[in-house]
Amino acid sequence: MKRKGFTLIELLAVIVILAIIALIATPIILNILGRVRKSAFLDSSYGILESGNLYYTSMILNDTIEEKTFLFDGETRPQLEYSGEIPKGGMLQISVKGEITLAIHNNEWCAIKGKNDQNIRMIQYEEGKCIIPDNAKDPVITLNGKSVIKLKQGNTYQELGATAKTIDGGNLSYETSIELGGVKVDAVDTSVAGKTYLITYQASNNGKTVQVTRTVHIVDSAGPKITFDPETVTLKLNQVATYNFYEGVTITDENDGEIEVNENTVKIIGELKLEVGTYEITYEASDSEGNTTVAKRTFILEGAEGPILNYSSMSTDNIWLAETTLTVVATDTFHITGFSYELVRDGVSLGETTVEASGKSVSAEIKLTETGIYQIKLKGTNEYGGESTAISGEFKIDSSTPTLTTSIGYNIYPAETYTMKNMTQSGNLFTTTSHDPIMDFTDIGKYEQINGVTIHFAEPITQNMGVQVFYGYPHSEQASISKPAKEGATSISFDIPQNNYSRLRLDIGAETGLTYKIDRIEVHSSSTTTTRNNVSLFVKGNARSGIDSYSFDGGVTWQKENFKYFSANGDAKVMVKSNTGFISEMVPTSVSVIDKSIYAASILNHSSTLHGVTRSGNTFTTTNGDPQMVYSSTSSYKRLKKARIYFAEPVTKNIYIQIFYAPFSEANSTRGNIQAGNSYIELSFPGGTYSQLRFDIGTEAGLTYKLSKIELLYEG
Repeated sequence: MKRKGFTLIELLAVIVILAIIALIATPIILNILGRVRKSAFLDSSYGILESGNLYYTSMILNDTIEEKTFLFDGETRPQLEYSGEIPKGGMLQISVKGEITLAIHNNEWCAIKGKNDQNIRMIQYEEGKCIIPDNAKDPVITLNGKSVIKLKQGNTYQELGATAKTIDGGNLSYETSIELGGVKVDAVDTSVAGKTYLITYQASNNGKTVQVTRTVHIVDSAGPKITFDPETVTLKLNQVATYNFYEGVTITDENDGEIEVNENTVKIIGELKLEVGTYEITYEASDSEGNTTVAKRTFILEGAEGPILNYSSMSTDNIWLAETTLTVVATDTFHITGFSYELVRDGVSLGETTVEASGKSVSAEIKLTETGIYQIKLKGTNEYGGESTAISGEFKIDSSTPTLTTSIGYNIYPAETYTMKNMTQSGNLFTTTSHDPIMDFTDIGKYEQINGVTIHFAEPITQNMGVQVFYGYPHSEQASISKPAKEGATSISFDIPQNNYSRLRLDIGAETGLTYKIDRIEVHSSSTTTTRNNVSLFVKGNARSGIDSYSFDGGVTWQKENFKYFSANGDAKVMVKSNTGFISEMVPTSVSVIDKSIYAASILNHSSTLHGVTRSGNTFTTTNGDPQMVYSSTSSYKRLKKARIYFAEPVTKNIYIQIFYAPFSEANSTRGNIQAGNSYIELSFPGGTYSQLRFDIGTEAGLTYKLSKIELLYEG
């Protein structure tokens, strides 16, 4: 039977043989490795020697020859260019003559080259024996402790000194000197920060001197100053998430100056909870010297602000609309828990409407259609109990049908001639220049049985003012009526004793600087006949939005003026239109108060001769200061009572007008002024029969105006 494997004795024999071989081979292998390491270190040493030669050559080329020593510490390469192992210790020296010596080691071998050696010698390394033969007694000095010390102001300086020896290990003494700013001093003074001392340690031997230095900086011991503006911060709960904790923080240091405040320079300790209360947050900052300061800042957290409430439109900008639709919106950074709006019309609440709220944005659409002036109040709340309210401007809505009333009146402004005192006029705008403004109408006697006066303002007056009407002549307080016109009024009426009056005086306003616009001034008469032909049908419309226009023909045509002149009996179909476009019902009205014995005829387009004036259509331009327009009639102008001149547009300045009747002379003329802003003037005649009429309109060259008609009134 064959055997498998080794017996125990055989295995033990093999192990013994292998051990004997290892004992024989290991010294041989270690010896080989040692020779390899020695050879490698010798190669590195020659490389370092060659780098010394190259360094000396560079000093020659740069004209910077000096004695140089390079020390080796096993970690960093000196300022030499070489490859290979870094020696664990030793030095290389270059003399000013270019003599290179070295003694370096790797803790196993020491490479030595003196001044007289041609090659490097290798010896077994022993501490204290690896030195340059020529430098054995040269001095070596090293610092005890750090070469740079930062010492806080007021602390005691502890002198650590230095250690001086010869290269071969002999002890040496050394000298110490202290400088401050280049001036020698006796000691380091730590009482003043910002000073820097230089301490020099020097040893001499073998004709050589070596030294080392230590720098001592005296630094401040105070930490930086932290200030807050404000010291106490009040926040709403919903402001915490976005609050910048560095805001209002300033850090200054005596030496560093102002330190930038950010997450790298300031440490913030503590947190704010989303709960109402008072908290302290700690701020920690350090200066460049490591001095640290802490300061505490107080935070007061209040209930959250409510949602932001907005309107798509805040008002109708004082414009009346037939209807409008707007959107109201509530937004927040937190969840909205409640949103509602309340409609207030003409000062009366119509109730509150709740809008379903969810998320961080809620909106609702509101449509206003019924007549009234609205305001919309909003209210919103969020999950942190924050509440906010808002109120809009005015939304003016007029969807109603306007109404109207009519009256017959005799327009004395702007139709009649008047004089003014203590007031000025520009168009229909009047301004008082003293506390006693006067408008004096002197042709009222041609109206009969006057029993009232109404002043219609073109715009609501802006302040309270006193108005007085004098109806007797000479004027007296006894024959007058006064009453206040309240702010916002558009008209004021006076009842006066029914009578025939020759003059009428109106004092509108009782202080300097008042301004107001007059639309018209009417006198009311109980007489059904008149010898005047300026009877008007006046319309007063009533609508919340105001009246935009008037129609006297059942809506076929519309005009801005609220009256129509009638030169004969007639009928009218009166309607008014509101500023929001709604139209009233038609009111049929008859005008039957015109004296049928008075007739009117227009002569503007009759044949005429022009002197000093040119005509293009109905536009006239004066070419000198005496413009004349002469009309002739073969049948003569009989029983002439009046002449009316109608301008197509209100005149922009006062114009003097004189009408001559044949034979032409100053005695045979009638004259008057049409005031700026008016478009109509009426002048009277003695009632005779004339073959020619001459119209002199204006007294200067370059005057341009446009006429609509010239009307003559005569007895039938």
